[in-house]
Amino acid sequence: MARSNYPVFVYGTLKANFPNAHKNPGKRQPGRFQTVDPYPLVILGARKSPAMLDACGQGQRVFGEVYIVDDEGLAKLDLLERVNQQDGYHRSAIEVVQQPDNNKLTAFAFLKPLNQELDHNHCLTEYSWQHAQLYVPRGAL
Repeated sequence: MARSNYPVFVYGTLKANFPNAHKNPGKRQPGRFQTVDPYPLVILGARKSPAMLDACGQGQRVFGEVYIVDDEGLAKLDLLERVNQQDGYHRSAIEVVQQPDNNKLTAFAFLKPLNQELDHNHCLTEYSWQHAQLYVPRGAL
């Protein structure tokens, strides 16, 4: 049976050299990527976790990286991102563009539902290393 490969857009702790990079099973694609549409990228809760909210058209265009994962890698990411758990993310296909070539592709991204009124003043364009310094791993609180 042939394995499938999936592009996954990561915008937070799964990026290269960030706190959960070691849990990312994918192969990084060259370049810097940005969402075609704006999305709210925020820092949530006591763990200071980055979350791109499922509110396409709100927020700002978000920068991140794209990784190629196979079926097993996608299942590992679903487990890590707690897909199908009440407090988890869900996986959605979004459009991203590779910089500087402007090559568009559809990639999976892990999004949190928008459960409250959004404060647009706190939406980020990029999750930085300074933000990652505040991140608390699951189980550390």
